[in-house]
Amino acid sequence: MSNPSVAVITCTVGRGHIDQAIKSIEQQTYNNINHYIVTDAAMTEAQFTKLRKKFKAKDNRYWFRWPTKVGGVGWECRRLWSALAPLINEQAACFLNDDDWYDPLHIEGMIGGMQQGFDWVTSFRKIYDEDGTYLFDDNCESLGEAHTVWNMPWQHFAEQNSILMGTYCYRAIAPYFCMPGWGNDRETYQQLKRLYPKVATCAQYTMCFRLGGNQMSVSKKYFEEGNEFMKLKYGEKMPWLPK
Repeated sequence: MSNPSVAVITCTVGRGHIDQAIKSIEQQTYNNINHYIVTDAAMTEAQFTKLRKKFKAKDNRYWFRWPTKVGGVGWECRRLWSALAPLINEQAACFLNDDDWYDPLHIEGMIGGMQQGFDWVTSFRKIYDEDGTYLFDDNCESLGEAHTVWNMPWQHFAEQNSILMGTYCYRAIAPYFCMPGWGNDRETYQQLKRLYPKVATCAQYTMCFRLGGNQMSVSKKYFEEGNEFMKLKYGEKMPWLPK
């Protein structure tokens, strides 16, 4: 794949940070992207139209509203992720919550791994507070195959917003996005690894994760303590970073 097409899927209920998420896709250095912005009945038709009109019409941006409520953003937004899997025609897919965003080099950095023959690629993430102020890198949890602070095999995962996968992978694991509750991201990761073990990490902190997205969102203290544990374990040079 010399220049594979990429679908970015954002589910939204119109949270205030959706503008930043959309703009971060506009600012990607990689240029073969289609952005799908989808919602359900959590947003009225008028609200969704108002959001759409804030942005200049573009050939690579698609808006879709499902007429009944299927959960919107939160744990249940993954039902919309599942529904879109057989519909997209792009060669690769990734996901972006409506309160998070990507650094400009995010997709370009991960495409390199797919061009080397990997089925899916992960990135690392930076942690921000609810106001969008940078706090620190996540060096304790969403690390792919690197050891996590928990150091249990089933805890090795990359948050779904940090994964770029071939569309064939997306279609194969789509049913797992419907699993409700905590741990969905870990289960999805494990199923991806089981079905498609050829995974790479681009080793860049380019996925920007905002704390406080929902009532089950982990706290700043969780990452502070986790990062400190990993620093004591490994020192200043984390082993998952390039030497």
